[in-house]
Amino acid sequence: MPEWSRRLSAAMDAHETGLSNALGLKTDSGPEFEQNLGAFLAWANDLPLVERFLPLGADRAANWGLQSAVKDWLRTARGRVPRITEVLNTSLFKEFGLREVDLNIATDAYRALFEILRRDPETVVFSATTNYDSSFRAAVETIGLRVDVGSRQAVPAGSSVLAPSEMVPWGDANRVTHVHLHGAVGWYVEQGRILVDPADREFDSRRVPAVLYPDPDKDPLNASGWGVHALWDVFRDAVQSATHVIVIGHSLHDQPLVDVLAGSIKDTPGTPRFAFCHLPDADADADSSPNADAVFDQLRGTRFTTDGNVFMNFVPLEFGRAAALHSLDNWLSMGMV
Repeated sequence: MPEWSRRLSAAMDAHETGLSNALGLKTDSGPEFEQNLGAFLAWANDLPLVERFLPLGADRAANWGLQSAVKDWLRTARGRVPRITEVLNTSLFKEFGLREVDLNIATDAYRALFEILRRDPETVVFSATTNYDSSFRAAVETIGLRVDVGSRQAVPAGSSVLAPSEMVPWGDANRVTHVHLHGAVGWYVEQGRILVDPADREFDSRRVPAVLYPDPDKDPLNASGWGVHALWDVFRDAVQSATHVIVIGHSLHDQPLVDVLAGSIKDTPGTPRFAFCHLPDADADADSSPNADAVFDQLRGTRFTTDGNVFMNFVPLEFGRAAALHSLDNWLSMGMV
């Protein structure tokens, strides 16, 4: 996220000098970047209401017509919103588009991971991501597995329709169900449905992207949106019926995500075993490290099941092309039921 924050800031300033500072995007803190971007999106969404009640800020409501300076401010602000939004979407599709993915590196990394996850070839893997890119699908298909992201029948121009209700978390050992919890590059809202385009295309400014933007106050479970809640239903079902849950590289500052993990903890046998994989770094900003306290507090405040077995572990791991996955392998070996 910090890298995208820097690139998005540069794109905003290229569009208009000082724009990134006005939006508060120049920061290396992921949570702060999300807060500022979320605040702008909320403000932009509320502009019609601001305009509706501007007369209440006049010295006298009857003299509102004299407040030309405020009207000029509103007109300027309103004119900037669509341009800022286009820069945001263009940057998102470029930063997380498939053309930015090194498929060789991604394939090497996921091949090593899946060799451990599927040491028993009958093991079924389910995957979820809050990222917008398609590196997982491209890499896992390259190593010979099928990946179901929920897209179904073809429509004109090479698109397909997203159908979360048809996704099955567990089933075929040679197929991985993969959900994009925040949407993805190539997804657009059109006529009440989500169209999925190839992820190597630039953003089409004539269309509305189907993504949840970085925002600490986002509500992915809100059924009134573009339908992301249906993907979260698939995710929740998968976590609640999993035997092992592995979180790789996520800082767990996403409250809805932590809530789903917490909801899978049971007082009866069948609680999944959790591994939170992250590379410890004493010099790292606290915002970039796993949110251990919040996770443990919500997951019943304990690392132990009712029978005394450890079900939660932090596993030191740097996921990548040349990563040593021995720690994860050891955890899986000890945690197998």
